[in-house]
Amino acid sequence: MLADKGNLDTLFTDLKISCINTSQYKERFKDVFIRSKNNPTYQQFLNMLRTDQEIRIKIDTCRDSCDVYEFRRINIDRQNFDFLHKYLQDHPWPALSEGSLYAYIIALHDHGYYDVYLPILRKALADGKINRIRNIEDWQHLDSVNADMEKYFLRSKKLQFNVTYFLHDQLIPADELRRMQDSIHIHCPIKYAYVVYMSENKNEYLKWIKEHSKVEKIRELELRQFDGLDLKCSILPFQQVFLKSDSKKAKLMLYFIY
Repeated sequence: MLADKGNLDTLFTDLKISCINTSQYKERFKDVFIRSKNNPTYQQFLNMLRTDQEIRIKIDTCRDSCDVYEFRRINIDRQNFDFLHKYLQDHPWPALSEGSLYAYIIALHDHGYYDVYLPILRKALADGKINRIRNIEDWQHLDSVNADMEKYFLRSKKLQFNVTYFLHDQLIPADELRRMQDSIHIHCPIKYAYVVYMSENKNEYLKWIKEHSKVEKIRELELRQFDGLDLKCSILPFQQVFLKSDSKKAKLMLYFIY
C-alpha cells in the first residue's frame, strides 16, 4: 500500500515507475516532494489513493462475506472519480507537487471515463507530469477488443457450457463432462475454443487468470475434454476472453465455435 514516505526508491516502486524514467523523475520529484506535503491538493489525492488501495487490499485478501467490502469500494470509487472529474473541469492535470502520480492511479480505475482522460493525460505526459499512459491505453484497447468478441460470439454458431466450478477450485463432474464431449463430437469439426470470464469487474478476471492453479485446471480440461474424440476435434489451446456483465457474481463459460 502506498504511504507518505520520504524514501523515493520505495515511492517509485509502489507506483511501478519504469526503471528508464526513475532517475529523471527522482530529480524532478526531489524539488517538490517536501513542500508538496503542505499542498492541500497533494494531500487530497494522496488520501484518496490511500483509501483506494486499502479497500482493494481488503477485497483481495477477503475470504468470507466480502460483499460489504465490494460495496464500500464502489462508494469510494464514486467519491474519488467525482472529485477528479470536478477538478479537471477547472484545472489542467495536477502537477507533481499537486499529486499527479496519485491522481493517475485514481484515473486508471475509472474505466468509463478513459475517453475524457486520455487527451488530458497525453498533454500531461508531454509536460512531464506523469511518466506513462500505456496501461490506460491498453485497457481501452481491451475494452474495444472485448466488445468485438461479444458481437462475434452472438453471430457465431457455438456450443456453450457453464464451468463456473473452476472459480471455486472444482473440476467439472464426470457425467457433465461426458455430455460436453458428446456435444463436441456431434458438432465436429470445432474451429475455436474460448474460456470466457463474465463479471462486472475486469480486475477479478486478471487476478484469476494469473493464478497458477486455475490455469492448470484449464489445461487439464483441455486434455480431458477430447479423450476418445476424433482427431479432427482436437483444438488446443483455449483462448481466454473477458466479457463484462451486470452480475456481481463471476461466471466462467466455455464457447466452442463450429
